[in-house]
Amino acid sequence: MRLGAGDPTLDLYGWKETGRLIDSVYRVDKSSEKNKTAKTIVITKWFPAAHLDFYVCNRTGLQTYGLGEMFDLHQYYWSNQTKQKLTTGDNAYYIVPSNLYDENSMNFIKSQFKNCKPAIMAPILRNGVACKNILLFKLSGYKR
Repeated sequence: MRLGAGDPTLDLYGWKETGRLIDSVYRVDKSSEKNKTAKTIVITKWFPAAHLDFYVCNRTGLQTYGLGEMFDLHQYYWSNQTKQKLTTGDNAYYIVPSNLYDENSMNFIKSQFKNCKPAIMAPILRNGVACKNILLFKLSGYKR
């Protein structure tokens, strides 16, 4: 799952494609979900949250919501105060590029929800070759 790890050029690469990919998944979910459709992307770190805000949330209408430590969330710790809070039973997405995937963050996110579906993995291509994957986890049943 760590395709692209150690390549700092990927921090700025592939976000427009990511926005399109997530938008298409979200549209399908919105039109076919029998249960509550996710309205939130949960994040554990300020980066890549800022990119998700700009390239995904602006396109889909989803919002980011930080879970975790202030040190990792930076400004998202404070911006949570102006956003709609997650409530018990809510569904959400967790989105992370493979080069930034962190098992500790993933375990923390899983501990906050009743269910976590296996990742939808979408490759981001550079010069026709996959340079990283976008991992989208569908979460359901927020516990708090």
